[in-house]
This record gives sequence, C-alpha cells and structure tokens, in this order.
Amino acid sequence: MNLFAKYLEEREGVKVISSDVGFATYKQVDNETVYLINIFVEKEHRRKGIASQLSLQVQIEAERLGCTKLLGSVDITTNGVTNSLKAVLGDGFEFSHGIGNVLYFIKNI
Repeated sequence: MNLFAKYLEEREGVKVISSDVGFATYKQVDNETVYLINIFVEKEHRRKGIASQLSLQVQIEAERLGCTKLLGSVDITTNGVTNSLKAVLGDGFEFSHGIGNVLYFIKNI
C-alpha cells in the first residue's frame, strides 16, 4: 500500500484497491452501502476490462462487509464524462439522483 493510500484510509476511511495500471477507491457509508468513489486506469490500458475488474473487486469487498448496494457517481464537468457514464451503466448501475454537477448511480449486489 502506498503512502497516499495509507493517508486516505487513516484520515477518511477510504480504502484503495490497486493494480499495476489502475486503482479504485471506496468507502463503506452505512450497513448496506459501499460508495465506489473513483476508478482510474492508465490511458494505454483502457478498454481492456480493467475498470470492470476493479469494480468487481470492490463489489466482492462490499459483499464481504455484508453490504447489498454499491453507490457510484460521475461528475459531469470532468474530462471523459461520456466514457465514465458508459462504464457505470455498462457495469449494471442505475441512475439514482443528481446533486449539482454530480450524478449518482446505485447497484444492488
């Protein structure tokens, strides 16, 4: 675990799952929900299913914690928003609600 991941876990309760080419950050928000905060994959490794693998690893961890829902979000003002939306919807998330520039998605697991 790198130093920044240690910082996130200690200060904010955010956990990191990482690979050589990407990472996912997540946090349990209540007894039934894990919030999948971020997924990042290096450009040259995108569209190879790595983001889906990272999402699945977070889902497995959520299930281990006894959770039944994954919450995800997309900020519509960020670069690559169309690809982010395609990835979230393609991973089985459904639109839940929006607050400002952020769209929230939920997935029952």
